[in-house]
Amino acid sequence: MISTALILKNDRGSTIIVAMMILVFLTIIGISATNTSIFESQIVGNEHRYQIDFYVADSGWKEGAMWLESLSGPPAEVNPGTDRVVKNYGLNTAPADPAPSDLSVLTPDNTTVSQYNVPYWYQVGCEGDNTVTGSGSGWREFVYTARSNANQTQEIEVALSKIFKVGY
Repeated sequence: MISTALILKNDRGSTIIVAMMILVFLTIIGISATNTSIFESQIVGNEHRYQIDFYVADSGWKEGAMWLESLSGPPAEVNPGTDRVVKNYGLNTAPADPAPSDLSVLTPDNTTVSQYNVPYWYQVGCEGDNTVTGSGSGWREFVYTARSNANQTQEIEVALSKIFKVGY
């Protein structure tokens, strides 16, 4: 009969147990590293989409500013009323303050319009006009607000002003 002390002193087969423990430990480290990499990739993807939406919204108000710069005189109100919107990019039925649900209506033919396939809109509204001091009669400073929204996530609003000679 084999005694218990003899079995405990026997080291045959211990190598396989140590190798299996090391293998389990390395497998756990590998799975953890894979999960971390997947999570970091998702963070980078979200940041990339956020930046694209921001830059599309940024270019939207700049388009409104370029339209305003191209005018030789103050624009007539396109949508008369309290909203004083003078330029809407999108369909002519665009509301003055589009809700997120209106965004699909604002893009022409219900398609995406930016080079990144991100829907966006912009509008330019006239906030008022002031006389320009020291410039003589007929010179007025018109104050505008350019708003742009991209993908319902980024919205930028910028105040603009332009001086026109009126009534000559």
